[in-house]
Amino acid sequence: MAIGPALALSGLLANPLDLGRLLDPGRSRPPMPFHEATLDNGLRVVILPDHDTPLVALHLQLNVGGADDPDDRPGVAHLFEHLMFGGSAHAPAGAFDRLLAAAGGDNNAWTDLDHTAYHLVVPRGALDLALFLESDRLGFLAGGLTTDELENQRKVVAGEYGIADDEPHGMDAEALAFAFYPEGHPYRRGVLGQMGRLAAASREELLAFHAAWYRPDNLTLALVGDVDPEAALARVAHWFGDIPRPTAPMPARRSAPAVRIEGEQRRVYVDEIDDASLVIAWPTVPAGHPDEAPLDLLSSLLSSGPGSRLDDALYYDQRRVDSLSAWTENSRLGGRFHIELSQQEGPLGPSLRHLDAALDAVRRSPPTAAEVRRIQVRWAGGFLRQGTGLEERAELINRCLWLRGDPDCQGWHEARYAALTAQDIARVLDTYLHPKNRLLLSVVSPEERDFALAGSTAVEVW
Repeated sequence: MAIGPALALSGLLANPLDLGRLLDPGRSRPPMPFHEATLDNGLRVVILPDHDTPLVALHLQLNVGGADDPDDRPGVAHLFEHLMFGGSAHAPAGAFDRLLAAAGGDNNAWTDLDHTAYHLVVPRGALDLALFLESDRLGFLAGGLTTDELENQRKVVAGEYGIADDEPHGMDAEALAFAFYPEGHPYRRGVLGQMGRLAAASREELLAFHAAWYRPDNLTLALVGDVDPEAALARVAHWFGDIPRPTAPMPARRSAPAVRIEGEQRRVYVDEIDDASLVIAWPTVPAGHPDEAPLDLLSSLLSSGPGSRLDDALYYDQRRVDSLSAWTENSRLGGRFHIELSQQEGPLGPSLRHLDAALDAVRRSPPTAAEVRRIQVRWAGGFLRQGTGLEERAELINRCLWLRGDPDCQGWHEARYAALTAQDIARVLDTYLHPKNRLLLSVVSPEERDFALAGSTAVEVW
């Protein structure tokens, strides 16, 4: 699903229908007061002042994710998300969280296929502390990464993997990736990785990964909050400026051809669950592609509660399934469109036939202008909600830098949703959601293996 940009609430009337003003592609919008700089070592910094609250959000994004893991060490990028909290040369193990908590700050991190990100929110008086801690683990991690701490963080990651493995449907995403992507595709391995191979990674291997990817010229830093831009930039330069740009060139990011599914592929994943589910996945487009937005709106047309086509046909009008959802994923190397349904009992074959009949009905009766307008207003409201917090805006700045090289892609992002028509949505339905270029993944329990679609072959994760 695409992420909306930062939007200001000022000037909107109380009537929610005034959200429709966001749907005018030509509407004027005041420029955001961004302040940008690139340090000599390549670190790009974007600062957006907001003096409404005495807080500052920092969002650091590295262009490295699960897809960049070494072939023999899947899961290293995610492990590093944890190792970065395990101590550095001037902030030993435990100091990062302890010092931030004492200052009234909060922090977290995430890893996906393409990126690793670290985000903090601190009182404005703790900005120096936050910058010190982040710069130390970027430039001086090796001095604090002990063997004991490495083992501790490996156990944390193993625990996360174990929770996913034990939780009902916790490994569905991994099974879908293994079924959808061909052997050798960097997205096939997911983000969690394989614990046996990860456990064999030495401290030296891990530090080599850090040196290759955790470098200032592979990092963007967004600051949003109660700061003076010039003073904040000076503090960033003070803490990060002495981290040298490596002389070695940036590693080449992995590439892969577009995924093509020839014919209908039927797979089954067997897990200890108390229901049965079916995930239908079609290959689509990478993030930023012109068809990303109409595919997003198509997902809402099909499944977004009462009044959406598949929800009404399969759930509200006749209880054909127990739950249903549609969503999109768009990443650097491609995208997927998904429809998932679940049911407590009975084979999945009849549910697929009902679903296909409902999709055929959408093709015969394309979306109306009124339906599209309702969906667009819904998305516009979502953009507003996503763009009000300091942390959310800092993250959106980094996403814009990645997608467009510009921290202010707000207007571009709004316009591509506002300009869509019913014909655009009907076109992407016909272009991408063919019955004969899709993956059908049944997820069933061992006792109900025969509930899977006929002709399904087993998926083994790792």
